[in-house]
Amino acid sequence: MKTHDKKPISPRPSTQTRPVRNPESSNAIIHPLWFGLILLNLAIVGVGSFELYKSKHQFEIQAAKHTQNLSQVLERSLTALLDKIDLALLVCTDEIERQVAQGRVDSQQVSRHLALMQQRVPDTFNLRVTDAKGNLRYGSDFSVPPAVNYADRDYFIQQRNNPNAGLFIAKPLFGKTSNKWLLTLSRRVNHADDSFYGVVYGTISLEHFTRLFEVVDVGTYGTITLRDSEMGIITSSDGLQLTGNIIGNKQFSAPFAAALKKNPKTGTYISGKTSIDRISRMHSYRMFDKYPLVVNTGLTEETYLAVWYKQIWETGALIMAFMLSSAIFSFLIVRLLRQQHRYQNELVLKAQVDYLTGISNRGHFMQQAELERARAIRYGSDLSLFMMDIDFFKQVNDRHGHQTGDTVLKSLADTCRETLREVDIIGRVGGEEFAILLPETGQNKAFEVAERLRTALSQLSVATESGVPVRFTVSIGIAFLMTKKDNLDALLSRADKALYEAKESGRNKVCVAT
Repeated sequence: MKTHDKKPISPRPSTQTRPVRNPESSNAIIHPLWFGLILLNLAIVGVGSFELYKSKHQFEIQAAKHTQNLSQVLERSLTALLDKIDLALLVCTDEIERQVAQGRVDSQQVSRHLALMQQRVPDTFNLRVTDAKGNLRYGSDFSVPPAVNYADRDYFIQQRNNPNAGLFIAKPLFGKTSNKWLLTLSRRVNHADDSFYGVVYGTISLEHFTRLFEVVDVGTYGTITLRDSEMGIITSSDGLQLTGNIIGNKQFSAPFAAALKKNPKTGTYISGKTSIDRISRMHSYRMFDKYPLVVNTGLTEETYLAVWYKQIWETGALIMAFMLSSAIFSFLIVRLLRQQHRYQNELVLKAQVDYLTGISNRGHFMQQAELERARAIRYGSDLSLFMMDIDFFKQVNDRHGHQTGDTVLKSLADTCRETLREVDIIGRVGGEEFAILLPETGQNKAFEVAERLRTALSQLSVATESGVPVRFTVSIGIAFLMTKKDNLDALLSRADKALYEAKESGRNKVCVAT
């Protein structure tokens, strides 16, 4: 319902600037028409090429940011996974050392404990314990251990020889009993006198990493690669086009080497033709803060420039159409004059409209509001003003990103347009702050409209790229034109105080200025 009062609204003149038609043309301008056409077409081609160049640069910047964000998210996710496994190893180490200190190790109890830890950290392939000679003694995946010795494994040698090794992440190994490629995390187990008792270790199947990478959309032939501190490949997504076993491969492109030399921790580069699979990609790499690992995310040009390639065809088609049409129409000057007036009108409108939401910007809102205030005083009619602010908008940006925040602002503006009348003036006067002027609307109706608008906004569900909908609420302060001496600043000040009261008293409510 968009009618606030039963009384009709008095007609108002349009504030839009209308294009002025001027059909007259000059023969003095028509004679050099073809020369002008050539210059104009050259200018259009130049501008279109320049805009396409700028557009490509923007897409490259966006791709760089996207790969940087992906690498950061993956680094945090994989760090959290490794932290959980390390915690399980520490718990198992404490339990075994406790039993060793008591002089007797209960194999069944240890096996149950390992199985319980694996249940709590399901990402692990298995948890196992060796003795000081490297013989397999206990495991989460069996009750009777097979006769297997791991004394030749580098993680066993490292833990045996280095009492301060702590958590050690070994290079990928092919499991002796699992027949799978595994990444092994290990910790040393000591006797009560700190002498070497054995090793507790947990493994992650490299297939598990592949499954984790599959849920990240990096487009056709995009890659996510996990490398060790020596740049040997641990695992990679299916986008890497290499034949055979790539595990341990230490090849990487020349731009990657240059980027690592410049900043070993994090960076972005384009691999070009020196990519190990000869596919050029936009890459961002990130060294883990806690572990000796590097994650590298790459997007192909076909993926991050797909929209730009479409723009090339569209822009080229537009330029060709313009060149053809400009040669055909002999009354170019008249059309140019009309276009000039139309462009001027569009510029005027752009100066009045908020670029994101499509409603009035602050300056235009103030102009229109002042006109309505003068009209209300002249005719003795009612006038109401809302100040509206999105509750906890900063949290929306922080949790979901500024793109989702922009979507929330546009959804709010659309709902305001659907809920309010055409004569009501809506303006974006701040980042997440909006002002609404309701001509010929009294106090009771204004409060009803504010409540209806608040309710409609609280029921919105804004879709996001992650698939998790975002809901939000608003707080509204209302002020009314009380005397002829009330200026616009006074109205805004009272509405702003009422808005502040709504926020201070709990948000998601409407307060009326007293």
